[in-house]
Amino acid sequence: MIQGVHAQRVAFVDYEEAAKVFQLRGWAWLGVPGPFSTRWIHLNGTPARDCSLRVTDIHTVKQALACTIQLESREGVPGTPLIRGDLGLAPAPNGNRATRCVLSLQGSASRNLADSSGPSNADASRHLANEYVRSLLEQISGSLERGGTEIRVS
Repeated sequence: MIQGVHAQRVAFVDYEEAAKVFQLRGWAWLGVPGPFSTRWIHLNGTPARDCSLRVTDIHTVKQALACTIQLESREGVPGTPLIRGDLGLAPAPNGNRATRCVLSLQGSASRNLADSSGPSNADASRHLANEYVRSLLEQISGSLERGGTEIRVS
């Protein structure tokens, strides 16, 4: 795995409501159900790719939430990690927590993410991984903004 995978995005949704949805088991508000407690998602990039998303270990860090995610290949051995990282949800700075929150992801990627059949190219794999995590954050923020917060939270 190579380090240097990171992305950040603002979601225009109340932090408190987004935090409730973020903590729901199974993340039914994103993608479609996959095997073994995963969600199938489509990631934009060059090339685009279908992956399984595994979300684990959701916990509070200071005044924010964090979880561990793993994007797994849908081909080959189940559970083969393509990207792993820590996904954070935090209130927007400057007193804007009622109208927006910040999603961020930092992690690592498989060395051969860019070309699984050839020799590893760390820079190409890191670039592609960053495209994929930006796509993931766009989907998460889009889902939260479109009504992920309308899911019944008890």
